[in-house]
Amino acid sequence: MSRARLKKILAEMPAEQMAEMVLELYDARKDAREYLEFWQEPDAQKALEKARKGVEKVFFTSPDRPRRRPSLTDLNKIVKDFTTMVFDRVPVADLLIHVAETQADWLDTRWRRLSYRTSLHKHIDTAALYLEQAFPDNPDGTPDPEGEGLALRLSRARDHAAALYPYRW
Repeated sequence: MSRARLKKILAEMPAEQMAEMVLELYDARKDAREYLEFWQEPDAQKALEKARKGVEKVFFTSPDRPRRRPSLTDLNKIVKDFTTMVFDRVPVADLLIHVAETQADWLDTRWRRLSYRTSLHKHIDTAALYLEQAFPDNPDGTPDPEGEGLALRLSRARDHAAALYPYRW
């Protein structure tokens, strides 16, 4: 169904029926429940902590036990869900950098698996591009103060990746 058709149907629907439909959607879909809860009480820090824990769970079963094969599909879903729900640039950049840091830590414990090298570089490049676009330099040429700490973390993640795979950087 197209967005225009849905809008037309919702406009014709009585308020009671619409409320019932939203409640059914809330009960039926976890994603809808999370979205509606965030919409009612937006807390970017709480959502960031939840997403960070999800990222860590993708790579590690416990703090000291790495997973054998993390699901990059689950990882991408966590990132996509967070970035579509939270529009503040600092938490989004923080999560993107956290993904790269966590994957590098996982690779460090998993003997530098070559099959995950490309995705590590992709996550670092994605975070770097986002930082470039979200935190442009000030007109006087000085870096954006909010982005400086994030850029330092990204630099450390890039250095960690370079130590794992020295021929990329």
